[in-house]
Amino acid sequence: MATKKKRQAATSKKSWPGVVEALRFARESLAQLPCAYRIAQETDSTRRARLYAVQEIIQRADPVGERVASFVLPLDYCPPLNVLTRKHWTFKGKLHDKVFSMLVGQHGFQRPNSPLGGRPLVRFVRFSVTLRQDRDASWTKVPLDVLVPTKTHSRGAQGNTIKQGMGFIRDDNQRAIDLQAWWEPGDSRHQFVYLDIWTGER
Repeated sequence: MATKKKRQAATSKKSWPGVVEALRFARESLAQLPCAYRIAQETDSTRRARLYAVQEIIQRADPVGERVASFVLPLDYCPPLNVLTRKHWTFKGKLHDKVFSMLVGQHGFQRPNSPLGGRPLVRFVRFSVTLRQDRDASWTKVPLDVLVPTKTHSRGAQGNTIKQGMGFIRDDNQRAIDLQAWWEPGDSRHQFVYLDIWTGER
């Protein structure tokens, strides 16, 4: 069992390209048609085959307004809801803290003065080889929790706990934001989640 976990950890680490490379890969991918194969002339045959097979079912959300921010996260930081519910109750809190640290670090350790007005567009793209997740699998849940403002929760006799947030959006429900999430094939070296935030409808 320990050997299997070590193997999975090594595979996950190998597929995470790092922030700079993941952002480049995502932006170049989204600048092309879903069936385009050229990503700096290095797209591998596996990704080409998968793109060819699924190009007709990839439905992208077009940007609306101006882009406010963009981020990338390892796949492990965006598990589907059925995985979260099987974990110990402390797992989500620890994962939330990891996602917050990674997002705030990518944003220069700055947070907005106030949430965006109107109905912002939040887009998520999951680039992976085999771990395809439908948009209804709620793999966006933890990052969305981080995009709202910091909240203080009362724990009664245990005192208050603070849930850190970036504060880009006022809430994560569909009335407050236009959430769009979809999957596209990555390759063995590029498996991650890309998200960006747009001013959206005004």
